[in-house]
Amino acid sequence: MDIVRKIVGQLRQYRTQALLAPVFTLAAVGLEVLIPYVMALLIDEGIAVGDLGKVVQWGTVMMVCALLAARGKYYQLYTGNQIEAE
Repeated sequence: MDIVRKIVGQLRQYRTQALLAPVFTLAAVGLEVLIPYVMALLIDEGIAVGDLGKVVQWGTVMMVCALLAARGKYYQLYTGNQIEAE
C-alpha cells in the first residue's frame, strides 16, 4: 500500500494527463479495431457492387478512423514523455 500511495502522490501534479492518457489509448484501440469492419463495408457495399460513392464514403471513414487512432497514440506518447521528463 505504501508504494501505491507514493505513486498516487507523485501523479497528483499530472492528474489531467494521467486520466486522459488511458481514455485516448482506449479510443485509439477501438478505432483500430473498427478499421477492418469499415474495410469490409467498403468492399461489400462499394467495390462488389461497383458503387464509387460508397467506396469514397467508407474510404473517408476509414481514413478518419486511422487519423484519430494516430492522434490518440501520439497523445499517449506525449503524455508519457512529459511525465517522464520531470
